[in-house]
Amino acid sequence: MPPILIPMLTYLQAVAYLQSLIDYERTPANAAMVRYLNLERIRALLRQAGSPEQGLRFVHIAGTKGKGSTAAMTAQVLKAAGRRVGLYTSPHLLTFRERMRVNGEMIGEAAFARQMDAIVPMCEALRATQNGPPSFFEVLTLLAVRWFAEQQAEIVVLETGLGGRLDATNVFMPLATAITTLALDHQAELGETLEQIAGEKAGIIKPGVPVVSASQAPEAAEVLTHIAAEQGSPLYRVGETIRLLPGAQFNQHGQCFSMTLATKVSNTATTIPARSK
Repeated sequence: MPPILIPMLTYLQAVAYLQSLIDYERTPANAAMVRYLNLERIRALLRQAGSPEQGLRFVHIAGTKGKGSTAAMTAQVLKAAGRRVGLYTSPHLLTFRERMRVNGEMIGEAAFARQMDAIVPMCEALRATQNGPPSFFEVLTLLAVRWFAEQQAEIVVLETGLGGRLDATNVFMPLATAITTLALDHQAELGETLEQIAGEKAGIIKPGVPVVSASQAPEAAEVLTHIAAEQGSPLYRVGETIRLLPGAQFNQHGQCFSMTLATKVSNTATTIPARSK
């Protein structure tokens, strides 16, 4: 008897399945949605997929303003240093494929469809458990990580989708984390005050993992300082332990600047000149 051939999803079918899942980027927040936010579904999906994240290294970025730009620039710096770099960002302008790149190249339609073809049975199996169906972003995160592993990315730069503490990207252990400027955003999900929002964003800080913070409002800075101290994580503040020196140059080809980085995380530390292009 000849083998039964099961047709693979097309790219359009893969996108249609993805769009059938709950999408917190578009769904208005409510109490039921906030209760649904947790990390158990993405952990379950990763286990079913064979833990593809275990062969990858990550840089994790959260914040309100500039986190996408910071992620893109971080990826470009790592690529210029000779690394094979994965980049995971959101949202997108024209195609879901914009959200995941390796060395600047988007995932292809065929690869996207092939990954979704493998993931759909995992999603349906999860739907039948107490965890319930995965969200759009959880599935897209799994797809990205599987593809980055397949592409043998050396380092993956991850931008959080919503908040930080309960974001699907927060299940990975990073080499470093960064928190860009914080402001009031997604208050229904993250909290009404800047302190509460800072606490959610700072949820990406991992024990002993260095964290770089943009200049923050005092109430946000206090929260980040407290959480970093609790986690035993070195905290580098732009404008304090990290300082740009005069003479920066910017043009259509890029930017060139000099900076100093404190040898210790304190206001009295000596500095080491560095150069970045």
